[in-house]
Amino acid sequence: MKKFSILLLVVIFSFSSCKNKYEGVPFTEKEPRDWENPTMFNQNREDAHASIISYPYEDMALDGIIENSPNYLSLDGV
Repeated sequence: MKKFSILLLVVIFSFSSCKNKYEGVPFTEKEPRDWENPTMFNQNREDAHASIISYPYEDMALDGIIENSPNYLSLDGV
């Protein structure tokens, strides 16, 4: 019986502490939200890049022209 009364007190206390204390506070949220805003598509994004390109010869690597490497593939189209 003692366990039941303690459990009952815990349940009553937990339900009494769940009252909404924000009834008179106006709700302000950004409109549109960041994930719904079509102009916010590059937030926290880094441009695509390749940091390492292999070259068949040392002279080509020293020139540093990425487009001259046979292992370079442009994904920008034709």
